[in-house]
Amino acid sequence: MMTSDVVPGKLPISILGKENGILIGRNVILKLGVPNCICILKGTDKESIAIVPCAEKQPLSFKVPEDFIGARNRKMRIYSQAFVQELLTANGLDPAKTHRIYGAYSEEYNAAIFPLKVL
Repeated sequence: MMTSDVVPGKLPISILGKENGILIGRNVILKLGVPNCICILKGTDKESIAIVPCAEKQPLSFKVPEDFIGARNRKMRIYSQAFVQELLTANGLDPAKTHRIYGAYSEEYNAAIFPLKVL
């Protein structure tokens, strides 16, 4: 892995409004301990999302590509029109744009948490 691919202390994701997807940064997966699968959970108020490690059999789990951390050009994208559009609409964000969001790691919940309302 190239050191320029990972920015210390920043946990980035991008919500791809036009493509109805979420692009997950390497730092997020590294901070979660490079799990095999992750889940994306939305807050009940829809003003935040959390990414957590989970079991493969858990509903709405997404497999982390095996070479995600080591392969320079490998990306992790999750697509869901309903999920993405609901988040963007609930937070007054332009559904045609890409929104870069930086989150924080919660050791208590072993989760990367991303506030959407502050955008």
